[in-house]
Amino acid sequence: MELLVTPAQVAQMAFRAPDFISPDAVPEATILAAQQKFVRPVLGDGLLDTLCGGAYPEFLADFVQPPLALYVKMLMLPSLADLVLANDFTNGTAAATQYDVVLTGNETQGNVVLDAKDPAITTTRQIYKKTTSSTTKAILLQKAAWSSR
Repeated sequence: MELLVTPAQVAQMAFRAPDFISPDAVPEATILAAQQKFVRPVLGDGLLDTLCGGAYPEFLADFVQPPLALYVKMLMLPSLADLVLANDFTNGTAAATQYDVVLTGNETQGNVVLDAKDPAITTTRQIYKKTTSSTTKAILLQKAAWSSR
């Protein structure tokens, strides 16, 4: 399946200053996972495949790529938090708290962009289970506890 957004576009749209990262740090597998998890349930197989084929470039650029980039960022946050913990830039508890705040903010930001485009998306999104960060937060806190020993 083709990617709806490139790593460079994700880096530009989702990681603005002071959070900028290199496009090389955005895995294509994460983009594909975000497409499958967040875009496919809303657009359906037919429209997703049509967009992957290059149709409707304006719709793609205005309605699909901006929230998709934020969802990619949301999926990348656990690995970015691991990098912070591994390099001991801050203590584990602060990193876990910051991760939770950023994750919630990115999900909210992506949902606001989608809802502004079409309120029916809100109803469709509620059908699917939301991923919570509680498990990831617990893992980060556990890693912080182990690294402090």
